Amino acid sequence: MFTSSKTLEFEKILEQLKKYTYCSLGIDAIDEIEILNDRDTLDDLLTETDEALRLLYRLGDLPFGGITDIRPHIKRATIGGILNPNELLKISTFIYGSNQIRKYAAKMEQEQIESDKIVFYIENLFNLSDLSREINRCIDDFSNVVDDASPKLKDIRNQIKTNEARIKDRLNSILQSQKDLLTEQLITIRNDRFVVPVKVENKNTFGGIIHDQSQSGNTFYIEPKMVVEVNNRIQNLKNEEKREIEKILRELTLSVSEYVGELQENVYNIKLLDFIYTKAKYAKATNATKPTINDEGFVHLIKARHPLIPEDEIVPNDIMLGQEFTSIIITGPNTGGKTVTLKTLGLLTLMMQAGLLVPANEHSKLAVFDNVFADIGDEQSIEQSLSTFSSHMKTIINIVDNITINSLVLLDELGAGTDPKEGAALAMSLLDYFRKRGSRIIATTHYPELKTYAYNTEKVINASVEFNVETLKPTYKLLIGIPGRSNAFEISKRLGLNELVIEDAREKVDFEQTDVANLISQLETKGLQLEKLIDENEQFNQKLKQEKNTYQSKSLDIDRQKEKMIEKAKQEAASIIKSANQEAKEVINELKELKKGAKTNYKEHEVINIKSKLDSSKYYKQKEKVSKTSHQLKEGDQVMVLTFNRSGILIEQVNKKEWLVQIGALKSRVNNKHLEYIGKDDSNKIEKERTVTVKRAKKKVTMELDLRGNRFDEAISRLDKFIDDSILNNFEKIYIIHGHGTGALRNGVRNYLKKSKYVKSFEYGREGEGGTGVTVANFK
Repeated sequence: MFTSSKTLEFEKILEQLKKYTYCSLGIDAIDEIEILNDRDTLDDLLTETDEALRLLYRLGDLPFGGITDIRPHIKRATIGGILNPNELLKISTFIYGSNQIRKYAAKMEQEQIESDKIVFYIENLFNLSDLSREINRCIDDFSNVVDDASPKLKDIRNQIKTNEARIKDRLNSILQSQKDLLTEQLITIRNDRFVVPVKVENKNTFGGIIHDQSQSGNTFYIEPKMVVEVNNRIQNLKNEEKREIEKILRELTLSVSEYVGELQENVYNIKLLDFIYTKAKYAKATNATKPTINDEGFVHLIKARHPLIPEDEIVPNDIMLGQEFTSIIITGPNTGGKTVTLKTLGLLTLMMQAGLLVPANEHSKLAVFDNVFADIGDEQSIEQSLSTFSSHMKTIINIVDNITINSLVLLDELGAGTDPKEGAALAMSLLDYFRKRGSRIIATTHYPELKTYAYNTEKVINASVEFNVETLKPTYKLLIGIPGRSNAFEISKRLGLNELVIEDAREKVDFEQTDVANLISQLETKGLQLEKLIDENEQFNQKLKQEKNTYQSKSLDIDRQKEKMIEKAKQEAASIIKSANQEAKEVINELKELKKGAKTNYKEHEVINIKSKLDSSKYYKQKEKVSKTSHQLKEGDQVMVLTFNRSGILIEQVNKKEWLVQIGALKSRVNNKHLEYIGKDDSNKIEKERTVTVKRAKKKVTMELDLRGNRFDEAISRLDKFIDDSILNNFEKIYIIHGHGTGALRNGVRNYLKKSKYVKSFEYGREGEGGTGVTVANFK
């Protein structure tokens, strides 16, 4: 495939692209980029880049933190080398980065974002957390092998520390006892051994091994005899330490080598992801979009922009080619934007065929070409003694030799640099040659003959770049269907040239040529009016589209919110049912336990508490029933207890608001508003029961229980009964006197209270209440 990538400055696009990579993996991928002409492959590349761009807007960049190029380290591990701590740490960090990227896919799923290409690469990443943990266990964040890497290493380092401390103790004693022989009281290291600085005149009398001398020659660094043996021991230990560290690194390297395939696969996929997201970030920076591609030679770029021209200077243009016409002849003055139009189409085509999104509006179309030829600019070579014409012709010969039916040909100043008539004739012949071979062509020229050629030749159309005569500046707008004109007379007039000269010049121009110029002017005016209408219509359509998208987005958000609310309601309903069933089950189990013990010694207040627990449940709570009776209640009256939906006998009035009611074998304190009067009950049986119950209710119960002198079993039995009586008398707390003694009774009481379901909390008595000899229990 022939591409004029250098002429079209495609390399500059690649350099810009490299600024958006995360690491050298992405840069390598950019260096390996190819211009392709397989439509399916290109469609996949463009789709994955477009997916990444959408994810970039929704979730931000991929978390590439910790990712570096570990391929050299993997290779060393493969060929039997031993990785150093820094290399192993980089591998561990790379694994961490890989795992962070894997979490990105989970985030996509959580946000319900569809993505086939990106998810595929992420899901192909292996989870190598076990290898990372093993490396991190042995190597810290500063690439040091830690003491706990192996028991032996820890033992060796402990021995080194012990011996170093022993040497320092001995040397400190020397510093004190022989300080007159030393230049300063200092312990230092020379040749990896502990030494002291000795004055030059005492070097022979001090005794020891000389390891170094100061630059002045006044100080000798001597290892005293008394520490030589310990220093030797330390050196041996350090050699053992090196061997043990090497062993640990060898084992870690072996572990890495076992995962070489997985690591290489992860590197490959992360390299692709870095490259894809680099393209997406560049697309975001240049407002690029995914074009629709075809292999039919059809191009329709909407508001195309040259990516190398600053955004505040570029003028977007629509470029169409290949359907109604296969060749465009652009004419007009210099510096008007003709060459930029050629380069824009050529460069955007190369970008698309490299898998890059293009800086043009949505719904743009580009063709996949076999070759992209460009002859642009003055390639004059002094060394090769080539003129402008010869330089152009050399490039054109290459195009003629390699042209195919599916080629894009971009020609700047076709036929320039020679005699105008010969140049125009040659230009028309070249256009015919390229056109008959099915190529798509855009050519710029100053020759008026080529305007006539475009009018008279099928599938060839004139075009020009707009020039504002009022401001004497080009607008750089491409006008397809309208040939260019020089505007020489208008420009001269605006600049102040004498009108007599201008009129004389007009008379010397052929009438036919003048008529054509006037026709072109009229066409330009009509074309501008039409373009204005088209722009207004496009803006209106764009506004409608935005409103439609906004409505659809809001509708989608409402549907999602509705689904979430329904799902939440289902979960809450399920939770309520589960909790209600659990509470009901607990109440039933407690009632069964009471039933089992009913024949022996059930406790009345326990049944009341169970009923109360059921009534207080938020899952079974019903509308409160209130008595409508106006009767003055008295002892012995038969009443309906609305909270239990059972009849009972009034035993005694506890206070102004409550009565003690006998309900079967149970008695309970009930609020007046829950008692419905039924009538007077004179039954002897009930009277007898009432008398017994009343007598029992009036039994005096104090808030204190003295257990001092009781055996443990007896004390616990008394405490159990005391708690029952206290609850029936509606006490909020009780005082249990157990004394100090050995503490056994106190501990037994407190353990019992911990297990009691009626006790909310307990504490020792305060000052004046008995202190630690008394425990105060608070009921629920």
